[in-house]
Amino acid sequence: MNLLKLLPLIFVSFSSFASEQAKIDLYYGTYGDSYKKLIVYPANQDSAVIFVSIDGGPPNYSGSSLFGKATLKNGKLFHSTFRSSNDINLCEFSISLEGDKAITTLLTSDFQCGFFRYSLEGSFNRISKTPEGVVKNIFTEETCSLESIAEQLRITNEVSVHSHHDCMKL
Repeated sequence: MNLLKLLPLIFVSFSSFASEQAKIDLYYGTYGDSYKKLIVYPANQDSAVIFVSIDGGPPNYSGSSLFGKATLKNGKLFHSTFRSSNDINLCEFSISLEGDKAITTLLTSDFQCGFFRYSLEGSFNRISKTPEGVVKNIFTEETCSLESIAEQLRITNEVSVHSHHDCMKL
């Protein structure tokens, strides 16, 4: 095949890849407020590490958090995973951007994602375009490096961390 005939195909493929890369970069950052947080942390060209934490504060002081992988598809980030290796409930949701807000839309239920008292679905206001690199469990004070999880994702294409306790093992 003539090389000149292939050049437009190569250019279109590269342009499409560059366009998707630019889109995932738009998601990177920290979102939320004092009771909920979403962090989208860079990992590779088409996926990111995500951390979501929602707590109720006083008087119950209960909450849930989730670590995972989100993949860019059709201009949105999608998360789909089991909460643990022996779980039968698939947790799925998407993240889209509307101005300075990240909007989470559940594709399964809050229960399947480990959020029993509070809903994962909703909007998170952007706090910073720079994602926080370390997150702290508000109940145990354990910290977790999102860069360590991103490195795992780069190597294995998976995120095996499901909790702060799992993260401490990295």
